[in-house]
Amino acid sequence: MGDLKIKVLLVDDEPIELDLLEHSINWEELGISQIRRASNGKRALQMIREEMPDIVITDIRMPVMDGLALARHIMAEEMPVKLIFLTGYDDFSYIQVAFRVEAVDYVLKPVIPVKIRSVLRQTIERIQREKGLRTSIEVSKYLILEQLILGETSEELYKAFEGDTNRYFLILVFGKWEKQVYKKIPTEIAGVSYGIFSPAACAFLLERNFDLQLTVCEIMEILSGRGEWAAVCYTEAKNVKELHRAYEACSSYADRIFMLEPGTILSVDRIDTAPKEDLSAAVLQPTTDRLTAIIPEGNAEVTVQAAEELFVSIKSRLRRKTQVTGCLKEVLRQLEEYFVHGNLGIKPFLTCSMEYTAEEIENSAFISCAQKSFQSYLMQIHSYYQMQGQGKKSWVVRQVREYVEMNYKNGLDLERLGQQLYLSENYIRTIFKEQTGSTILEYITNYRFSKAEQLLKNKTLKIGTVSRMVGYENVSYFTSLFTKRYGISPREYQNRF
Repeated sequence: MGDLKIKVLLVDDEPIELDLLEHSINWEELGISQIRRASNGKRALQMIREEMPDIVITDIRMPVMDGLALARHIMAEEMPVKLIFLTGYDDFSYIQVAFRVEAVDYVLKPVIPVKIRSVLRQTIERIQREKGLRTSIEVSKYLILEQLILGETSEELYKAFEGDTNRYFLILVFGKWEKQVYKKIPTEIAGVSYGIFSPAACAFLLERNFDLQLTVCEIMEILSGRGEWAAVCYTEAKNVKELHRAYEACSSYADRIFMLEPGTILSVDRIDTAPKEDLSAAVLQPTTDRLTAIIPEGNAEVTVQAAEELFVSIKSRLRRKTQVTGCLKEVLRQLEEYFVHGNLGIKPFLTCSMEYTAEEIENSAFISCAQKSFQSYLMQIHSYYQMQGQGKKSWVVRQVREYVEMNYKNGLDLERLGQQLYLSENYIRTIFKEQTGSTILEYITNYRFSKAEQLLKNKTLKIGTVSRMVGYENVSYFTSLFTKRYGISPREYQNRF
């Protein structure tokens, strides 16, 4: 298929489907150089942001985040990805939505290899037309500079910078990076050049005649609202041949940065030689034993306190990130084995699995992020036992009703409610319908219109005001729903009083 190397991401919540898809196609024959896999849309979105594949082949129906929601994120972030949908639903409405989110094609399940190969060939040809085939590999100065920063040395590499007298500050920014954000920094901040991209920490070069501290603050300002970040700056400007020393020094502070708070900016001029104290799972065993004893009691305050004490103990010393994340994953494994393994009743409560939580902890840039993921999984288990004591189904209904009463004036987000309760959206919907006989959407609508009836009795209120007060920004839509529901318009209803 030419010299253009294509990267593909396969997304499906069924491992068997992923295996069949991966092994039924000769990818190399199509010019596809990399195949990656994801089990849901949320994980796929993270991988797309980090690795930017050319083609994403995704199922439509998946837990956590479905294929259509994934596609909408890709569109919103303007990522140059070609989407191919897989669906077991021969339903025209799904196909219509697929093309509204700019899918290039769709394939019905069960997937026939010859069909998917045909769709892939057409998609690759489209990519080739858009990008143009490269007949020779051009190595830019930026790529050579990256090799030098990483420590590769050769006269051939140095020749590209022969006569270059520029000196640079090196800035290493820790956090969860996406390539499009990484590329944004040099275009928006004067004096900043590309350095090295990685999903965990990106390096930037700053020309010597610019203010180092001011520039770091500008970078952090651009990144605000996009996650949590910290930076290490080498305070001495270096020439091209010396940049590896600065990069090596900044990188040595990775463990220290992990243990510090997001927003930290360190200025350094040497490698970090501070001793790190060892941490083993055995040190955390008393806390693990305590959690297994107190969680079934259903006391949220005691459970949270035990988890916080665990992290206070970890944070009391400077430690290696790999040891911290490794020990936390071992605690998770023990809790999963104790509470979840073989317990069919608890599984519907888990909005994310132990494996997914362990992966989040592994990829955490800071210990505070690891703590958040750890406690989130812990509270899922706690919620299960709390509901056992209160009557789990009535508890869910009560929580939904309280949430609607508190938020009916604003946008109601069932995903957010699920996060608050540590329950899956589908579980909440199912229990509510089972217990009340109506869907959550029906309950929300009934509640809003009961409030609208009360408000319309006040003739001083305008219809548009009432509409917004009960959560409908579009007055025409509110009027239409009201008229259909009551047989008269809101104005006619108001005039009765």
